[in-house]
Amino acid sequence: MGAEHSKNPEAIEAASLLSEQERHDLTTAFRQLVSPDGKSDPDAHATFDVISLQSFSRKVLPEDVSRRFHQAICEKSSQVDRDLADRDAFTISVAHITKGNLEQKCHYYVRLAADYRKGVSPTPSAPHLFHLVCSLITAALNSRALNPRVNVWGGSSQDANAKLARTMLDEMIFLKHPKEDRRVAVSFYEDPIPDDVVFSCADLEKWLLENALMPRLFDHIFRSLFFAASDLAETVTDGGVQQLPLLPELTGTGGEESLLDAAAVLYLNSYLPMGCRQHWCQVFDSKQHGQSFATLLQKLEKVGGQSLLVVRDMEGYVFGGFASVPWTISSQYQGDNSCFLFSLSRGMGVFMAGDYNNHYMYLNHEMETLPNGLAMGGQPGYYGLFLDADFGKGHSHAEPSCTTYSSPQLSKSKEFDIDRVEVWSLTDAKDRAGTSHGSVLDSNAEVQAMMEMVGKPMSGVYEPVDEKAASGEH
Repeated sequence: MGAEHSKNPEAIEAASLLSEQERHDLTTAFRQLVSPDGKSDPDAHATFDVISLQSFSRKVLPEDVSRRFHQAICEKSSQVDRDLADRDAFTISVAHITKGNLEQKCHYYVRLAADYRKGVSPTPSAPHLFHLVCSLITAALNSRALNPRVNVWGGSSQDANAKLARTMLDEMIFLKHPKEDRRVAVSFYEDPIPDDVVFSCADLEKWLLENALMPRLFDHIFRSLFFAASDLAETVTDGGVQQLPLLPELTGTGGEESLLDAAAVLYLNSYLPMGCRQHWCQVFDSKQHGQSFATLLQKLEKVGGQSLLVVRDMEGYVFGGFASVPWTISSQYQGDNSCFLFSLSRGMGVFMAGDYNNHYMYLNHEMETLPNGLAMGGQPGYYGLFLDADFGKGHSHAEPSCTTYSSPQLSKSKEFDIDRVEVWSLTDAKDRAGTSHGSVLDSNAEVQAMMEMVGKPMSGVYEPVDEKAASGEH
C-alpha cells in the first residue's frame, strides 16, 4: 500500500498489521477509488472524494454509511481540503477497522452509525445503531460470496434482518441498563426503538466483547470490500486465528425449505461451539418423515454428536434448543452447560444454562413411571421445552422462567400442538461415520430406571421439585 514510502508513523504501523497480500489488495482498491476507469496510476499525492467511495461500495454499504466512513477516513488525512482522503488515511482506516484492536475498531464503528461534527466525539442513538446493524446484516446476506448458502436457507428478507438487528440492539441496551430483565428482550422487537438511548465508545466496546456476531459482521463486510482474496463463505486463518464462515454448509434437506431463514441461522450459529458452525445436516423433518416419535428416535440415532432441535407450533411460533451430546434414552438428565434454548418469534433470544440444576436434556420412551418424551430444562410437568412421546403435543412452562435456562415461555401457549419439527446434526459427516453409540431404542430403559431408583442415588436422577415453588411463584 505504499507504506514503505510513507513518512506517517501511524500509516506505517497500520500497514504492518496487514499481510503482503492484503497490502496488495488495498493498493488495488485505492487505485480504483482514485481512478475508477483505470486510465491513470495514482501518485503519492492522489486522493479520492466521497462520491468515489460511495460508487466503489454501492453494492455493500448504504450511501449514508459509506459517507460517514469517508468522513472518518478524512479525519486521518493530511490534505488541506479535509473532504479528500489520501493514501495514508485510507491505509490507517482500513487496517484499523479490519485488523486493529478493540479501541481502534470502535473508533470507526461509532462514526459509521451516526452523523457528527468534525472534532466532536460521536454518540450514536439506538435508532442510528439499529440502522447500521441492519445494513451490515443485509449486506452480508446479500453478498455474492454468501448468496448460494443464503438461498438454501430460504433467502434473506428485510423483516428477518430487522428482527435480528433489533435483537442485537436490545442486547446492547441490556448491557447499558442491566437492571432490565434479560427475559424481556424477546418482546422488545414489538416495541418502538427508544430514541433517548445513546451509546459511547465504551458502551460499544463492552457490547463487542459480549456479542460474537457483531465484530464478525464488520470484519467480513470490510474485508469483502477491500481484500479481493476474502470470501465470506470460506474458512480463513487470520494471524493464526481461524475465522469460520458466517453461515454453515447445508445438507440433507431433500429440497424442502427449512423452518430457519438465513438471519436466524446467522444468529444461532454465532452461539454454537466453534466445531458446530461449518456443516449442518438435517436428520429429521416431520414434514418429510412424518409425525412419529418412533421415527424421530430412529433419526436421532444418526446424530453422533451435537444437534439442534427446531419446533414450530400451530400458532406459528418457532423455538428450540441446542443439545451438546447425542440424545440417548435414559431416566437421567444429560448434556452440559453449553446447551441452550432459543426463541425466534416476537424477537430472537438465546437462553444459556444457569447453575440452578443440571436438567439440560432428557429423553425417555415407553415407560410407566417417568415422563415419556423429549425435554430440555425445568422439571417434570414444568419443562422449558417438552415434546410428548405421543407426537403432536408439547409444552413450554416458564413461571416466571425455566429453572435451568432462565428462558421465558417459548411457545405461544403453554400447551401447544406441533406443526413441524426439525433436527440438525452439527457434526461433520466424516465424524458421524466414525462414531457408533448404538440405537437409542436398544437399551431396556425401564429396567435401568428401576435399578437406579432402588439403588444408590445417582447424579441426574429426578428430584421432584415443584417448578412454581422453585421459581418463587406461589
